[in-house]
Amino acid sequence: MGGYFWIERLKNEGYKIEEILEGDRILRRIDKNYKINNTLFLITGRGLTESLDRFHILCNNQDVKEIIFLGTAGSFHEDITIGDINIPEFVLPWEFVSTEYVDNNEALPIADKELLNKVTNIAKEVNNKGIKIRNYNHVTIALFYSETEELIEYFRKFNLATIDMELSGLYRLAYYYKKKAVGILRVAEDLLKKQKIWETRKHERKELGKEVVYKIVK
Repeated sequence: MGGYFWIERLKNEGYKIEEILEGDRILRRIDKNYKINNTLFLITGRGLTESLDRFHILCNNQDVKEIIFLGTAGSFHEDITIGDINIPEFVLPWEFVSTEYVDNNEALPIADKELLNKVTNIAKEVNNKGIKIRNYNHVTIALFYSETEELIEYFRKFNLATIDMELSGLYRLAYYYKKKAVGILRVAEDLLKKQKIWETRKHERKELGKEVVYKIVK
């Protein structure tokens, strides 16, 4: 989420924010970690191998009840483009990394239905920017830049819409350890149009999407 661009906004709105110092592996400094009321805001890393250790620690903590993942994704669905938000119920794990932590047959990569519905409803309520909110199925891959055009076309045949490098790991671990989890993915790249967030004509939609995610978090 751009390095917690919204932390200062929450401070200005009167929220008590406490910076958390390093204490264990999940708090290993990638960026600052914060506590707001009973909520932890953690940078978990980039990519599956970097994030899974932290997901595993979170899911093994009995005080953790719900996990909301904020990330970015590429879209290969005609209905959603840069700035839009996908909140997937199901993730196809196109990776063999998370199975090193949990048994594939006992850890389904699906979101908690109750939490998914709650977050989706909040997203739709706060969204007055014309950003699309969807619950399309999603795929996670393990390696950077491995989404070839042929692979994307293959995924499209299975009605998948977006792609990232972390979410299947969280969904699997949360399911296995009986935690409620859901992912909020802001589209940062349109793989069909081959457009990225830093293209000038797409900057406005990028900012609108960030604003909607900020309101969901708040």
